[in-house]
Formats: sequence, structure tokens, C-alpha cells
Amino acid sequence: MNRLTWREGFTALEALIVLAFFGLLITLGAVSISNARARMRDAVRVSDVNMLRAGLSIYWHQTSAYPTSNGMTLGDTDLSDGLTLDGFVPLSQAKSPLLLERVPQGPSSDERYVYTGGLNGYAIRFQTERETSLGPPNVYYMHSTGVDTNADLK
Repeated sequence: MNRLTWREGFTALEALIVLAFFGLLITLGAVSISNARARMRDAVRVSDVNMLRAGLSIYWHQTSAYPTSNGMTLGDTDLSDGLTLDGFVPLSQAKSPLLLERVPQGPSSDERYVYTGGLNGYAIRFQTERETSLGPPNVYYMHSTGVDTNADLK
């Protein structure tokens, strides 16, 4: 009569199956974290442009116009640190009252929002990475009337 004997340890096949399973789990986790980070960056972008919209609304109520610009990159320290009644200015040149003490620069290190404005309207350009409440990933423009994909001043 043959007796079954148990050996301690794993066979090569068992070890490969366990390694493949852990590799799959790590890959799924990395993809999930990447998607969550992209959604977070998009939420920051929408929040930033809404903050800019609120500051520009106060500006308009004080001056009956919007700051004029043919395409200013917001958040560059030599151009636009803050928003005052003189428009977007470096904080070193800001006069009271400050409407926005800090102009947001975007969630990525090299990302900036672009402001184009005239007396009766403006457009702030930003881009999303994932599906948001605004729609699919795209370039969007914040206006005083809302958000769309049209670069015209509103």
C-alpha cells in the first residue's frame, strides 16, 4: 500500500500562480490610484476656475468691466500673483483691496490657466484629463455665464 507523503514548501507552479496573482493586484491598484489622482486634479481645476470666476465677479461689480488681456498666463509670479481692482498684478505691486490674494496655477507643476478678457467678458482656458460633470476630457473655458468649449469672451 502506497502512502501519500507531504512535502513542505511550494512547487514552482504554485509559486508562479501566487506571483501572477500579486502582480495582477498591484497592477489594478496602480491603475486605480492613477485614475483617482487624475480625478482629483480635475476637481482642483474646476475649483480653481470657480474661485477665479468669483474674484472676477467682485471685480466686475466694483469696476463694471473685466481686466483686459489678449491671453495672460495666470499664476506666473512676474505677471499675475493676485487680483486687485487694477486687474491681475504681481503681489509686490498690489494695491488694496485684494480680490484674490493668490491666483491658482493648476494642480500640475507646469500647468497654468490662460485668461483672455475684454470689458464685457472673459474666458479662462483649462483642460480636464478624465470625464467630469462638465463632460468628457477636453479643453474648456470658464466665462461669467458658465463653462463651455467656446473660447469667445462672454
